[in-house]
Amino acid sequence: MMRMSQELKTAILAARKAGTISLAHFKRGVAYEMKPDNTPVTKIDRMCEREIIRIIRSKFPNDSILGEESGRHAGDLQRRWIIDPIDGTKSFIRGLPFYGNLVAFEDCGEITASAICIPAMGLSMHAEIGKGAFCNGKKLQVSNVSRLDEAYILHGRGKGFLEKGYLKKLRILLNSVYHSWGIGDVYGYYLLASGRVDAFVETFPHPWDVAAPKLIVEEAGGAFSDLTGKSTLVSKNIAISSNGKIHNELIRILKK
Repeated sequence: MMRMSQELKTAILAARKAGTISLAHFKRGVAYEMKPDNTPVTKIDRMCEREIIRIIRSKFPNDSILGEESGRHAGDLQRRWIIDPIDGTKSFIRGLPFYGNLVAFEDCGEITASAICIPAMGLSMHAEIGKGAFCNGKKLQVSNVSRLDEAYILHGRGKGFLEKGYLKKLRILLNSVYHSWGIGDVYGYYLLASGRVDAFVETFPHPWDVAAPKLIVEEAGGAFSDLTGKSTLVSKNIAISSNGKIHNELIRILKK
């Protein structure tokens, strides 16, 4: 592992601290409320976000921050931190271990450092641009599968594809692959980055959902884009993450 930047060290510290907080309340029957977008939030989401922001501010007081629960925090817009305090709150509420704590740093519009903690599964991932991706100290590497009929594909919730008019295209894709599994939380990105599956497709989520996983997938040798092939944090169609070898074929099927 190469020397880490202060930004990456801060991201790792913040993600792990949020992981400690969330794990202490995991499977404890935490109450929740529904936000205006009809997604749940718990007091633990907010606790984690406050702690992540505190750690970032202690190291980089002039940087701007975008958090899922607290929105935008003023600062240098060329240096922005993007936070999802608990990605997979629905899983967290139900005692499923697939949730994670996500922290990413964006420099002049490019994600350059990110960290993810999946505490209930004992996983700590991080990546820095040009330096590779790692989980629990071991280098991550995507798979070498190059044929769709041999590929294992993960997909997000079917309702999301239905609402955006992509359900029929998803069915076509799933009929083209060897095996598929529905999962919508950050654990899916770990399975992709570690070579256990070959792609993960979902209707495009919010920037805080993909900022940290995007860099980890890319630094593990994979690809991330929307249907136009653009590596972006904001889109109106589908987020496609893959080992890179089947990426263009995924785009072709989901676009036609």
